[in-house]
Amino acid sequence: MATCMNCGYAPRQGEEWRDVPGLNGIYRVSNLGGAMSTTIYAEGRLLKPTIGGHGYPVINVSSARTGISNMPLHTMVAFAFIGPRPDGMHINHKNGIKTDASVSNLEYATPSSNIQHGYDTGLIPRGENHYSSKVTEAEVVEIRNSDEPGPVVATKYGIKASNVHEIRLGHTWKHAGGRIRRRVRPRLDASLVREIRNSKERGIDIAERLGLGKGVISKIRKGHTYRGIL
Repeated sequence: MATCMNCGYAPRQGEEWRDVPGLNGIYRVSNLGGAMSTTIYAEGRLLKPTIGGHGYPVINVSSARTGISNMPLHTMVAFAFIGPRPDGMHINHKNGIKTDASVSNLEYATPSSNIQHGYDTGLIPRGENHYSSKVTEAEVVEIRNSDEPGPVVATKYGIKASNVHEIRLGHTWKHAGGRIRRRVRPRLDASLVREIRNSKERGIDIAERLGLGKGVISKIRKGHTYRGIL
């Protein structure tokens, strides 16, 4: 069993220590989320993680000896106790607590299931909990159920007409309720192309009225598409 000499650390009940694969036997982690390094002076030196930019504990490892400068603690624990991470998989914190790097709290998960778990646990803020949100979930339902023109709705809620367009199509706020507009592409014949080019409406307003993408309208107006129609 690994020990930490002269640091006053007593192993916790049921704690097991293992070397972290790929770090040349220099670093060990425990199944309870502890970390230590080996030195020529003692069997182990307890390491205190710092909190990284995404809120996860990070261990500063010796780049000169391992080729790595920083490594998330949960990654080290998973590698040591769960095994190699399959290609394309993420490490998921089951209880949603980023600082809990115990092996019982970790699992490999697909990116989609990991993201959904982040939504479910609040690790990934969305909707009105997101820092950049300008409307509430209740207002999103009102926007979707309203039959007022997009620009009118945009002014009412203090957002852009393009935001209204994306909300109504379900491209944003996918988890919220309300009536989703299904985009039905009209047949772009010569008369409609001319109407788009000659209209004084804003591109976003035409896009919403016709159920077309803003990019489609922009390309028609710039002559990048339908060049044969004058």
